[in-house]
Amino acid sequence: MVAKEFLYKTELDSFCKMCDVAFDAYKRFKPEGFSDEDVDSMIIMLKSIRDDTVNASKPYRTIKNIQIGVNMILTYFQEASGETVEFFWKEIKRLGLGYKRKNMMVNILRRSNIKDDIEYDFVKDVIMSYLDEGLITDMEFKKLNDMIFTFEQKKGR
Repeated sequence: MVAKEFLYKTELDSFCKMCDVAFDAYKRFKPEGFSDEDVDSMIIMLKSIRDDTVNASKPYRTIKNIQIGVNMILTYFQEASGETVEFFWKEIKRLGLGYKRKNMMVNILRRSNIKDDIEYDFVKDVIMSYLDEGLITDMEFKKLNDMIFTFEQKKGR
């Protein structure tokens, strides 16, 4: 029990440090196309995610809940590019927080399967922008739409 609690506290500490890096990244390097109000709104939203995770009631004080918070915070930094994102990942590496930048789309396309709600939400969020920006082909777009349909059928959506 003590080891589990220690692991939880260690993960929560890393999560909070990652949140601080995210706040700093937004403050130092405003993302292209963001107004000052957009940055303020983003920081408020990220702080809310952090606070909800840190102050979770007893049944939700789990590693899984922290991972959900991590995924919510990392969404922008996994999907976007620019100075904000580059600063974020350099700081994460410098601090040795262990979070890795990954291209989920490559993994999903290689696997030909959307494995969970996080990947489903990711694909739904980025599919059109990836197509518009030429990051996926028309064939991959069709394949992803088929995967979305299959996932929705499996989940009863």
